[in-house]
Amino acid sequence: MATFLTPDKAQVFFHVRDMTSERSADVVVAALKKLDDGATVRVNLPMRRVEIDPKTAEPAAFRDAISNAGYSTVRQWPSDFAYLWA
Repeated sequence: MATFLTPDKAQVFFHVRDMTSERSADVVVAALKKLDDGATVRVNLPMRRVEIDPKTAEPAAFRDAISNAGYSTVRQWPSDFAYLWA
């Protein structure tokens, strides 16, 4: 039988509207890692999307960290679950 690992916390996705350069992406990642240094953070700069696998922090705290770094966010859910809210 296959064993599946479940993350302790669900992934968090944000669209960061004004993250348009490598520098702005670095600022966002630094703010998120400062909040939760164990988190895995992935950035898709052309899509302006940030994906976070948190270890300790909650989604609202990540949103606040991005906002405090000077960027505006919109919370997103994985497209796999989008049908649940349609």
